[in-house]
Amino acid sequence: VQRFLQRGVEIGNDVEVSTFNESFVLWQWLSGGSGGTGTTTSPAGSIASTSIVATPGHFSVGKYTGAGGSSTVGHGLPAAPEFFLVKRLTSGTGWFIYHKNTSDPNNKFVRLQTTAAEGSASGAWTPGATTMGLNESVLNGINTSSAEHLFIAFRSVPGVCSVGSYEGNNNADGTFVNLGFKPAWVMTKTIDGTAAWGIMDSAREPNNPVVKRLFASANSTEDEDGEQMDFLSNGFKLRKTGGFNSNNLTYIYLAMADIGGNGAYPPIYGR
Repeated sequence: VQRFLQRGVEIGNDVEVSTFNESFVLWQWLSGGSGGTGTTTSPAGSIASTSIVATPGHFSVGKYTGAGGSSTVGHGLPAAPEFFLVKRLTSGTGWFIYHKNTSDPNNKFVRLQTTAAEGSASGAWTPGATTMGLNESVLNGINTSSAEHLFIAFRSVPGVCSVGSYEGNNNADGTFVNLGFKPAWVMTKTIDGTAAWGIMDSAREPNNPVVKRLFASANSTEDEDGEQMDFLSNGFKLRKTGGFNSNNLTYIYLAMADIGGNGAYPPIYGR
């Protein structure tokens, strides 16, 4: 990616993004009015951060330098984050994730780059209205001393974004998840067992059923493994036994809305 534009990105010739005669998908969320550089986050917390915050207040992207031990960092959102991803930029430790619907949110974590079930780290997270507490002592890689970290924080905003969970029932007449909006993009993972982070979207699959899966935790090509779900006007409904709907398993999700051009906020674009 060479630069960010107002309605897209300029890409180079790397084979990961521009292989001749291959198909790619790009998901975009507008952050701030112009998508410009970040501003110092206030309140800052015990360590300073800079962030860009989306106008509807549903997500922010920020950076901070870790202090080691237990610290707080300003996230920029107008309320506590519900889904918080953090990555140390100077090592290969990968992404650590807080999600409000793990079995014990302040003391559990999941990883974006693995298929593992939720793990335990007592006191790793302390989400607040203006700051996120991060305890490096129990979860190495979220507040490493003198190291730069990137975070992406999400919260539910009616009609725009939803962070939540559902229970699978292993039935083709599967669980219905009421989002209050039509989704354009859904990422989901079970916290109870080994399984990939699955991503479904309306850019690749504009009509129901939505069957084409991509995996955040793998570099594999998309696959089609039955009728995974339907995207409906007010949420999504699971349509397959197994997959993202295994019996008695809890799945956490992040869903982004398909907002029409006449809505209160800019639409979510997929190409």
